[in-house]
Amino acid sequence: MKTRIKFASYRNCGGKSVRAAYAIYRNKHVVFCGTSNGENGPGGSTINYAESVVEAIALTEGINPRQYVFYDLQTQAGYQSHKPGQFSFNRLSAGFLGIGCRPCEMGWTEGYCEEQILEDFSQWIWGDGPRGELVNLPVLAGALPDLSPAEVQKGRVFLPSVTIDV
Repeated sequence: MKTRIKFASYRNCGGKSVRAAYAIYRNKHVVFCGTSNGENGPGGSTINYAESVVEAIALTEGINPRQYVFYDLQTQAGYQSHKPGQFSFNRLSAGFLGIGCRPCEMGWTEGYCEEQILEDFSQWIWGDGPRGELVNLPVLAGALPDLSPAEVQKGRVFLPSVTIDV
């Protein structure tokens, strides 16, 4: 059964409004992906704008983000580096400012993406391209080629896999 996809708007580095698609699984897991690779100018990578995306989803849903777990699904719709059928999936870890609900200091853990999520977000994973084999790209592949996992972990980037049940 396909999960209902919703949309939340956030501002990119140019101050333009861009959208993220999202779905909530089991009342506590929120998966989102960028939908604007150049639609209104550069969309800005969702991993770099995660605080803004989480805040936009929380405002749209009227939820306290401290009570949810957020995941960023990076696809060709939001990243020029991803081709149709390629994706990266990350669980976010957030700090929050004071007693409020404004997220800050995001970190992420690479993880395994469940089949249901891939099906639900397939239009952003594939775009207009033909369907073929799905490829899970490590988000750090090529980005930090000279760092060992221990060095990456010191930089608040965590590598062990995570899984969510949908």
